[in-house]
Amino acid sequence: MRLCCLFLLFAFFTPELLRANGPDESSGQATSWELTPNRIQLCVFVRPSSRLPSVREAELAEQLVAQATAVNGGPWQVSSNQKFASARNRWLRELAATDPPAAIDVEASCDKVIFVAISEQDSQFSITAREWDATTRLWNVPVARTTAQVGLIAEEAFSAVQAAFGPLLRIEEITDKSTGVLARVRGGAIPKRDGSAWVVPQGTCFRPVLVQADKQGQPQPATTTVIPSTYLAVLSPAPTSGSNRGVLKCGSASAIGGDVFPAYHPAQLRLAVGLSPSALPVRVRVVDADAAEQPLAGYELQRAAIDNQGKKMTPLGVTNSQGTVERAELGPGVNWIFVTRGGATLGSRPVIAGLQSEVVIAVKNDRKRLELSAAIAELNDDLLDTLSRVAILAVRQREAVLKRDLALTGRVSQELTAATKNPRLAARLAELEKQTAATDEATKSRLAPDLQKARHALERLTAAPTDEP
Repeated sequence: MRLCCLFLLFAFFTPELLRANGPDESSGQATSWELTPNRIQLCVFVRPSSRLPSVREAELAEQLVAQATAVNGGPWQVSSNQKFASARNRWLRELAATDPPAAIDVEASCDKVIFVAISEQDSQFSITAREWDATTRLWNVPVARTTAQVGLIAEEAFSAVQAAFGPLLRIEEITDKSTGVLARVRGGAIPKRDGSAWVVPQGTCFRPVLVQADKQGQPQPATTTVIPSTYLAVLSPAPTSGSNRGVLKCGSASAIGGDVFPAYHPAQLRLAVGLSPSALPVRVRVVDADAAEQPLAGYELQRAAIDNQGKKMTPLGVTNSQGTVERAELGPGVNWIFVTRGGATLGSRPVIAGLQSEVVIAVKNDRKRLELSAAIAELNDDLLDTLSRVAILAVRQREAVLKRDLALTGRVSQELTAATKNPRLAARLAELEKQTAATDEATKSRLAPDLQKARHALERLTAAPTDEP
């Protein structure tokens, strides 16, 4: 009887297990990704002070683990790991730096380590939380909190831990440039301990990576390749019920042309790790695309949101003699930074606040275009002045003819001929057209309307009558 019951239970649950862990017909990958919890370790560092003794380190670690389990239990499996405390001083120094610390190694049973550093200065407790994602081998953006009260340290530290966590996505489907991608959130279909759904907020940003997989489809962290200058942003939160729980719709922003994401392959996982929101300013450096060591001064920087490229621009500043804007203030989410000069956009790049201390944007040196543009503008001014002068001389000539003043008529006629048949204007235009033809296509395209304007003005000038009929 017992064997019969076991057989019936096996027969009943096997199809469900296969559906949960078997291959997804649409993508060829396991569907259990959104049912797999995030195995997280917390590590707390305390710089001892009169109000914060060293014994609080272990106590705070236990408090944070208990609170994280109570609030996020289900999608999160949290434990404490203080083995990194032997390098406490190093972590207290490096964890808050914008540029990430060196890579670390963790146990195979750990998906993420969230470090928390706490120190006191000027009667204020500074709390920094930062995540290391073991699957992608990437550091997240540092998250900072402050409080003056000892009793609020645990609360603020847990707030920092919550913000430091970066969800891990598996990219399922590449749609188009306007809608980006569809992706599944690891643990996204697992309800929290209180039964509520775990929601990734709209606007959350991700950094996409490629990771090689073994024969069982498990990621091999040492093979991570970051897709450069490319980010995802959540357009709408995942449904909290139904078969699409844990599925996010994301928009993409990339400075790379063409197909950013490769086609699905069972030996290569397309993942994306979440980035914590930050308000840290960034130093932007503009360099010559043909000579990266050459800084470009006098270039204007402007930013726009990911869903508003080229519109509602916010000025960030003008590059100095080192080609930099030292503290460019960015908005939340993905920022498009545009490099402009003389009304022309020369380059752009998506940037996330807090991800790096310096952003380098290489653009074509626009000096030649500006020189040619100024020379063409000067020629157009001279042509317009000459056309105005010719119009005045034509009136004077007409008046002289009506007065039968032959001497005045002759002098005005000579001036008209000199103005309309001036070879220097034609020579200047021919030289500018020759110089423009030797530039790149973008420069030629930008200068073409002004050259055309000059050509039309010269044709009007040479066609003007010099003798009264």
